[in-house]
Amino acid sequence: MYKSILVPLDGSQNSTKALDIAILYSKAFNSKVSILSVANNMSYGYEPMPASLYERFDNRAKKIVEVGKKYASEKGVNVETFVKRGNPKQAIIECSCFGG
Repeated sequence: MYKSILVPLDGSQNSTKALDIAILYSKAFNSKVSILSVANNMSYGYEPMPASLYERFDNRAKKIVEVGKKYASEKGVNVETFVKRGNPKQAIIECSCFGG
């Protein structure tokens, strides 16, 4: 029924609940699970953000997928992970449509 499941994670409790559901579905339907975290690089003003801030966003996104991968592994599900930089909504759509 479900060949692949994309789970966007942002570190929130709700996204962890989504991962729990994806793990259950993966076991039930033998589905592939992919975890995505997006380092938001949207600017909210006229001046660009400092590069160090982008680096912190990237590192946080990497940590989120690492934690998600470990969590899924402990539940017996192997996952592939992706970290993207950009507008989270757009990155989720692109990843779901084009895979990674």
